[in-house]
Amino acid sequence: MNGITDDQIVQYVETHIDTFHSKRLGGLGQLKLRELIINKNPYLFRSKNLVRVADLVKSLLDAHLSSQEETMFGDFLEGLAIYVAEQVHSGLKSGITGVDLEFVKNKARYIISIKSGPNWGNSSQVEKMRSDFRTATRVIQQGNPSIKVIAVNGCCYGRDANPNKGGYFKYCGQDFWELISNDRDLYTRIIEPLGQNAKQRNDYFMLNYAAAINRFALEFTQEFCDDAGTIDWDKLVRYSSAATPLLSLPVSKRAVNKLSAIENVCDVLRHWGWPNLSDRIVSFATNADIENEHPSPNLDSLRGFLIFLGTLQSSGNVDVSMTMEGLILAEWKFADDRSSTVTFLDTDHVSVAATTADGSPLQIRNSQRVTRKTAIKRLIEQGLFTMLENG
Repeated sequence: MNGITDDQIVQYVETHIDTFHSKRLGGLGQLKLRELIINKNPYLFRSKNLVRVADLVKSLLDAHLSSQEETMFGDFLEGLAIYVAEQVHSGLKSGITGVDLEFVKNKARYIISIKSGPNWGNSSQVEKMRSDFRTATRVIQQGNPSIKVIAVNGCCYGRDANPNKGGYFKYCGQDFWELISNDRDLYTRIIEPLGQNAKQRNDYFMLNYAAAINRFALEFTQEFCDDAGTIDWDKLVRYSSAATPLLSLPVSKRAVNKLSAIENVCDVLRHWGWPNLSDRIVSFATNADIENEHPSPNLDSLRGFLIFLGTLQSSGNVDVSMTMEGLILAEWKFADDRSSTVTFLDTDHVSVAATTADGSPLQIRNSQRVTRKTAIKRLIEQGLFTMLENG
């Protein structure tokens, strides 16, 4: 049976730790102030009596980075654990849904879901893991019903005095690293290499961190302080929590046409306070739809959606999807029976399907392709939308 040497651990850490630090820096450079604000609890920060902009910005940034770094470093530790199991047990990164690592030990097949620490999920997430383990076990035993499969939730740090969870085992910290390495002391051997060159990497990060605080403090002062420089908490909480977001509207067609990439459209949506819509659109251009051979969103369609959203407001909840042709489809649902579905064919034309207050379909001439102006007029007439004051 193989073991793993200190030199191998050092080599792995030196090869891969820069990826973690690069992601930290990359995330910091791409971060927008409004992303910090929209995702954090304004009441919590108000209760701390933060009166200096720099202090508030630092608290917002630190809260964001803490969550982000935990995820990023968890990915690094997962990779290290898989590497250790490869060296010791000829393990491999699993392709089974919900399973990160597989290896054979003492004639048993181990399937492992790796998490950073022991308190990683709620009851629904734990049940999902249980379900994934059951499915993985059935798949493995289809080819060999007699094989013994042991499911493990492996946590890179922490402890759990009662590992048998019924249907799977939960091994944390020292117990987890021993399971994958056969070395009771491995959990302490891996800590030293992580500190090598850490100061130099962190010093460089702190330069960028300080620059981000200065940049955000200036922007925050301009956006969320009154003329005397005092934080306008009312405006801040309205921005993060009002049912109708604070929008810098309207947006002109000329300005929209200058947006040359999907990322530009998403930046505007985030600036307006629609991070969920932005995230949804970004997802259309990434893994989920690429795997299904869907096209990326049509930029002209996105521009039309942006002009529409920047002109009107409604009391309905908006959801966004994408057609097989790459066109953006937005659906508004209201508390009563009204609804509206708008497909943005290009910047100036849409197709519309809407239901009025009495439940009947809204009739729009040639609704398969109408001008945006015509559609807006009819939707406003039915009370589905209202024009923004400055629209």
